Order: sequence, then structure tokens, then C-alpha cells
Amino acid sequence: MRVGIIGGCGKMGQWFCRNLSDCEIAIYGRDHTRTRQCAQEWEVHPLFDIASLCEYADLIMVSVPLGETGSVLKKIKNLIPQGKKICDIASLKSETVQILSTFPGHSTVGSVHPLFGPGSPGFRGKKVIIVPVESREQESHFFHTFFQEQGAEVTVSDAVTHDRMMALTLSLPHFFGYLFSSMLFPNSPEHMHSFEGTSFTYLLTFSKAVLYEDPLFYFELMQNPQVRPLMEKLIDRAHTLKTIITTGDRSAFLHYVDELRETLSDEDLSEAYTLFSRLTS
Repeated sequence: MRVGIIGGCGKMGQWFCRNLSDCEIAIYGRDHTRTRQCAQEWEVHPLFDIASLCEYADLIMVSVPLGETGSVLKKIKNLIPQGKKICDIASLKSETVQILSTFPGHSTVGSVHPLFGPGSPGFRGKKVIIVPVESREQESHFFHTFFQEQGAEVTVSDAVTHDRMMALTLSLPHFFGYLFSSMLFPNSPEHMHSFEGTSFTYLLTFSKAVLYEDPLFYFELMQNPQVRPLMEKLIDRAHTLKTIITTGDRSAFLHYVDELRETLSDEDLSEAYTLFSRLTS
């Protein structure tokens, strides 16, 4: 299968160049020099206009920054020859599936979200979410099969559920990472390391990883309308916990923790603690 990657010089675009198996790959990027360099490095075909890529590829993947995905999809909408398959890999889906729903009926459309970053060693065991386009749900079967055959664990979700869960599972942890990092100043790293225990080491490692990543991507991700009510709920619950602690209400604190344990009753808390200790040893 011929795969054309719009944004093939980006981190995820290059990741697909390295990891898609049994595919002939072409890439397009706005910087032609960079496109040539990436194509040479990964032994794929460089193309220098989107129309040529759409003509070349059986599967067209839009792998551009989150804030540009919608405009790129709109740009290629009328460039799609008959029989082509098109997907984006954006981390938010409400806008993209709406745009994909307007693509010509002679194309096959679906929205894809790999739940991993460019540091992943490959597809094997990694999660990919397929978001079908409304009224064209049957077309998502191709993408489900394609990524499953690449080795991914594939889940299907509607766009609203996807974006709500991304607020919880992606935006919220990174929000915590930024917030935790902001609490470290003005302590010096050397001074903190002299006192750190297992919990601090874990949170510090996670926060450093968050700061290493592209801040613009996470800013755009947090523009998800589903994030604001989640943050408001977080602040409200933080105030509740603060009140319990500052008033010295021991019984209320124990009741609070018991309720949290019941919420996670399906999880093996003992196993989680063992894994936590192993990760920070």
C-alpha cells in the first residue's frame, strides 16, 4: 500500500516513516529542503506539493500540529481522487470528524488517534483509537484493520467521548505536571534531591518529562472545551480536601480516602503500589 504523509517531517510523521510496515511511503512538508533530508534519512519518497501526494497515495495521513489539522483537511478536500483513503492523527476529534464528513463520497474517511508519542519503539502493544465519521461509520473498518495489522491495540470511540476522555487522561495529567513543577521554585535541585523520597522522585520525573514535550501542543490540547469543566471540578475538590486537612478533621479525611478507594475498587491497589515502587527504585 502507498501511504502519503502530510507533515512527514514532523516528529510523528517521521515515526510513521520508521514504523509503518509493508508500505511504500511518500512525505510532503512545506520546507522542501527538510523534506528531502527526511526522505533520504528514512528512505521514502519526497513530494513537493499536496496534490501530487494525494495522487500518489492509497492512504493519505494528515500528521500536522493540532491547530493546523482542520485547515489542512479543508485544503485537501477537493484534491482527493476517487478511491483514496484519508485520516488525520489529531489528538482532538470533534472538529476533524465534522470536516471529514464533508469529504466526497468517492473517498474513505476516518479519524485516528495514536495514544503514544514519537519515542515509542513501535506499534506492538500500543493503543490506537479510531473515531468513525458520522453517517460514514462503515468506512472506519479499513482503518481499524490497517492499524490492527500494524500491531496496535485498536479501540473505537465517538468524537464526544474521545475528547472528554482526552481531557481526563491527557490534559489533566499534563496540567498536574506543570502545576507540580511550578511548586518547586525557588528550591534548588541539589537541595530537593537531599530530601526526596519515592513519591517525590516519581512526580519530579513525570513533571520533567512534561516540560520536555512541546508546550504549544499541550496548550492547544487544553483548548478542548471538555477541559474547562474538568478544571473547575478539580479546583472545587481541591478546596474540599484543603478544608478537611486545615480543620484537622481526621474522620472526614479517612472517609474521603475510603470513597476514593471504592472508586478504584476494580483496580489492584497492592499491585499498583508494587509497580510504583519498582518504577522509582
